[in-house]
Amino acid sequence: MIHRQSTQELLANSLIDLASTKTIRKITIHDVTHNCHTGRQTFYNYFNSKEDLITWYYTTQMGRCLTDQTLPIEQRITNSLTVIQQQQTFFEKLLQAYDTQFVINLFYRYSVNYCRQSITCKAGLKALTKEIQFDIQFDCYGCACIQIHWIQSQLIEPASYISRRFIASRPSSLNSFF
Repeated sequence: MIHRQSTQELLANSLIDLASTKTIRKITIHDVTHNCHTGRQTFYNYFNSKEDLITWYYTTQMGRCLTDQTLPIEQRITNSLTVIQQQQTFFEKLLQAYDTQFVINLFYRYSVNYCRQSITCKAGLKALTKEIQFDIQFDCYGCACIQIHWIQSQLIEPASYISRRFIASRPSSLNSFF
């Protein structure tokens, strides 16, 4: 079956393609749209900025990996880290183009939202306790920082190793939810 790219995917792939030869900071909206033969207005129909496009790309890729409940959580995390490996150049250039905190926040916000949604759905909760919320934030911030370090060290460790370490370091209060 042939998968037809959405406009958002087309724009994201254009940005990734351009990042292989240019720094992300120097890539303009015009460059992105010109590279994929669309207009600037098409870009702005979906995104407010290049950063919105980057955020959409990351959250979409992670969502594809992490939402498959038929796989164990370790495999889902490994799959998400494999996306980073496959797009290593893009993520390295992302760290070069933006301050590290922008990328940490990108990773962190997605992880916190994913964990909150997973826990509330699995446990049938309407609200999370302050302890659980703190533990989610603590865990996700640590994982985001480790991902940054992993990218900066040229992804030396295998994705499966990083995944196992994420799970082993998770606060015990979260273990029953994953």
